[in-house]
Amino acid sequence: MIISAILLVALSIYILFNVGPRIISYMGQAGLTAMSKIMGFLVLAIGIQMITSSLFVSS
Repeated sequence: MIISAILLVALSIYILFNVGPRIISYMGQAGLTAMSKIMGFLVLAIGIQMITSSLFVSS
């Protein structure tokens, strides 16, 4: 079960890395800027969630 999950993740990463340049050329500069801001917002939200969950667990 774990081996199949690892292989599935590896295959999906391989496919994304191969298709990545075509996605970049399709999205253009504005699309890349928008995607970068969305990813930054998601990372920020995950960080805030981790901080708040650690604060409520320790008190």
